[in-house]
Amino acid sequence: MKLTKKNLTLLLFLIYGQICFTLSLRSNIFSIIQTEYNLPFSHIATLVLISGIVMQISTYLTGILIKRSGYNKTLILGLVSLGVSVLFMIFAKTIFVFDFLFTVFMFGLGVSSLVLNMYTGFLSDNNSRGKTIMKLHVGAATGLCLGPTVMSKLLTLGMSWQIIISLSSIPIFIFIIILTVCNKTKDGVVSIHINKKCHNKNNLPYKSLIVWTFIVIFLCSQIWEYGMGTWFIIYAKHAQNLSETEASRYLTIFLVSFPIGRLLSSKILDYISYYQSILVAFAADFILILLGITTKQLIFISLTGLFTSLMYPITMSMMQEEFGESSSDLIGWICMIGGILQYIFIWTVGKIGDNFGITIGFSSLIIYILIGNIAVLLIKNLLSESKTAVESHS
Repeated sequence: MKLTKKNLTLLLFLIYGQICFTLSLRSNIFSIIQTEYNLPFSHIATLVLISGIVMQISTYLTGILIKRSGYNKTLILGLVSLGVSVLFMIFAKTIFVFDFLFTVFMFGLGVSSLVLNMYTGFLSDNNSRGKTIMKLHVGAATGLCLGPTVMSKLLTLGMSWQIIISLSSIPIFIFIIILTVCNKTKDGVVSIHINKKCHNKNNLPYKSLIVWTFIVIFLCSQIWEYGMGTWFIIYAKHAQNLSETEASRYLTIFLVSFPIGRLLSSKILDYISYYQSILVAFAADFILILLGITTKQLIFISLTGLFTSLMYPITMSMMQEEFGESSSDLIGWICMIGGILQYIFIWTVGKIGDNFGITIGFSSLIIYILIGNIAVLLIKNLLSESKTAVESHS
């Protein structure tokens, strides 16, 4: 049985939404286990660092595996890792077991995230790639914004966090069955087309300045989103004296802003470029974070979701446009290095929090938003110079 391109794109949309729903539960879970086991902030930070590095290594390996095995088989591998790790969370009665299963989950997340973005970009036309990937991330954002609210409601009903997260594995296994049964022939066609469609347009080495500037952009476009997911509830509880439920409401506003921001962006990408979009997003985030820190009004921080939501899909669209779909290994390399650096810097938030207070640790994330602005301005000039050099040689 073969899925049509439209149905396959819809399936990828639903898969990303479910994965991100499960991922978003981590904020509440981190807060719960940090309180129950009286863990230092640095333990959560170290877990995020190690699991994040594992995730980014899996992202690079995924880029290589896509070329060899195609999108479908690679996506199934990622979903199996996610489903098994989440299902076995029901047995996570100790910190060691939770840390191990969460690390396996992050491995699967790295595989699945890159495949979903590359697969969706491949299925779309060049002129509509940005809009299509943005719509894919509407699904992701919908899952993200539902997670904390659903988690809080179920916790108040007396369900344990282990049961809640384990139940979220059911849709993942259903998607694995659908991909296995309904998409056997489609992936063979896709794999052939990947090899023929287009090559690395610029033939860039991994150490080139353009590649490393994209690494910086990827790092800065992701760090605030992951920093919010990891540290916001802890920051709101300890620095603002809010309850778990009150802090979750502010995080929910942040996450609800994601589908809104991405829906709006999918409409305006016909009129402005990727570079203009991401530059505006970085600038707006910087202003809102600064207002939130200085005025202590968490609503400003929550509203950054409108602009943070644009950064990852636009960055992925920019890289696919510049390097071509056959450069999954190069894009995987950029995501791996940028992601590893991102998790190292998120880890420092916990270390700073232990030494100087979580307010200073959390606030330090604004630095990377400023660096992201500078990197976007730089990449625009570098790509223009590279294009001019290629034209002069031809």
